Amino acid sequence: MAIAAVAVSILSVVGVLASQAYYRSVISDAFGISEDETRQRPTAITSESHASPSGNSSESDAGTAARPFPLGTTASMGPDYEVAVVGVKLDATAEVLAANRFNNPPEGQYVLVQLHVKYVGVGEGNPWLDLSPTFVGTDARQYDAHECNAVLAQGAMDVPTLETGGAAGYQVCMDVPEGAANGAKVFVERRLSFSDKTRAYWALS
Repeated sequence: MAIAAVAVSILSVVGVLASQAYYRSVISDAFGISEDETRQRPTAITSESHASPSGNSSESDAGTAARPFPLGTTASMGPDYEVAVVGVKLDATAEVLAANRFNNPPEGQYVLVQLHVKYVGVGEGNPWLDLSPTFVGTDARQYDAHECNAVLAQGAMDVPTLETGGAAGYQVCMDVPEGAANGAKVFVERRLSFSDKTRAYWALS
């Protein structure tokens, strides 16, 4: 019964994600709006954002894929969250395997991403449900943190529900092919949100 309950829960989450993507596509097609047009630009809220790795772009496109923030820059993710990618360990396989004896070896190598979040919305927030960190490899593929099933020393699910002003730090992991990690990027966006399409990128070097 427990296994059946877990399976039903997973299928429910997959169904919700699929329906959200479908309805977003229908709404975008109906109004002639592309995904890039509906996504808001991220806004840096620390002075570190001015130390951009690309000096030829305007400040208005800071935090985009073409001009990612430096690590440590805090970005405003819509009305509810302030998020910073504060550190990335590209070869964290040994650390992840040591965190829990039931963690399986990766197909490639484990990457650990350290985040700091602050909930600034009205009500309450659960970062592990609300935010979706994704690793963009140099192989032009995306690796979602929610697909990494390893138990971490500072896992996202260990973060308690945050009230307005509450902050927390946690780790997420990705299983990335060897050779696709160096020079890559990480982005964070809101999960399951129609009204807020903010996505912010951080460079790893």
